[in-house]
Amino acid sequence: MNPVYGFAAFSAVSALSFAVDWACFTAAWTLLGGGARSRLLLSVVAARCVSIAFNYACNREFVFRRNRGGGVARSFPRYMALALSLMAGSYFLLELVRRVSPGAPMPAVKPAVDGILFVVSYAVQRKFVFAGRGTTRKTDGKTDEKDPCKAVDT
Repeated sequence: MNPVYGFAAFSAVSALSFAVDWACFTAAWTLLGGGARSRLLLSVVAARCVSIAFNYACNREFVFRRNRGGGVARSFPRYMALALSLMAGSYFLLELVRRVSPGAPMPAVKPAVDGILFVVSYAVQRKFVFAGRGTTRKTDGKTDEKDPCKAVDT
């Protein structure tokens, strides 16, 4: 897949996933009461549970379909490790903003926080989550099936 197309497709899926995540986060934030910390944690977790399922399915089907190395049994645990790391990162960055600026509207802050995590997510999914078994993606889109450490001569 052309790297520009791959990144554009990833960006489109990410935008849709963010819309799902943000809508769920905002709904949970609005509906939940209680302390700010528990409200924030529950809102982040609820939103991410929905957006994780949506994002994984779309990325696997539309973005990284040629790199499905190992199928769901291989890619889903890797994706969940990434997703849980991103969820923790999102929560801790939002919590940091909440502590530094107690009056900050969390639904307005969330896009900036998740934007920071977006680039990390793409790189990890491309190189680790959906990478084929025993292959290395080259900048020209070619791989060396026999030796993933060896460059492909063209």
